Amino acid sequence: MTVRDMLSEALSVAVAGLAKARGFRKKGFTFRRQHGQTTQVINFQLSHGNSRDEGDFYVNIGLSFDAVTALGGTSSGEVVIAGEAVHYGVRLEELAPETPDEWAVTPQTDAHSLGAQLGAALAPVIDRLEKVESPASMLREFPLDDGFRRVLRAKLEYVDGHFDAALADLRLVAAEFADRQGMSVENLIERHRLPALRSLAAK
Repeated sequence: MTVRDMLSEALSVAVAGLAKARGFRKKGFTFRRQHGQTTQVINFQLSHGNSRDEGDFYVNIGLSFDAVTALGGTSSGEVVIAGEAVHYGVRLEELAPETPDEWAVTPQTDAHSLGAQLGAALAPVIDRLEKVESPASMLREFPLDDGFRRVLRAKLEYVDGHFDAALADLRLVAAEFADRQGMSVENLIERHRLPALRSLAAK
């Protein structure tokens, strides 16, 4: 059995039913759903270095927000999952630290056991994603308080009407990356199309 076949069979054991019950639709190794004002993606990515019957795969989680998409602006820095840029993208182990960063498949792998492990790992993560259906609920559920994730937090605050908080986060980003070109508060406002912050930033 090839690595691809093994993963396909493993997903059919527990993951496909779990995801379908929560409103996800499957295409290839990607599950996607519209949940409130968000698009949520779970993707199983085969490693490029795999042989026919042995290798690894990764589990990617992505979230996009309708209101942030509507802003337009740059997609620079966004993560691409299954060919689609998402506003928030992580590997499964970031949300479920007890899981491996790479899932191994060998000729000795039991597809049913692998599927059960994947289902058990994903169930609490999907429970957490259930709580995220809008910019406001994302802000409650995820801190987004490091590095460039603060830009996403600023965008979510902006579309939720919290302009002062959005500007404060952009100022933190600008200060953290002051040694990089084009990272002033003014540049960030224009690049990410947050025009209501212009007058606040000028005070």
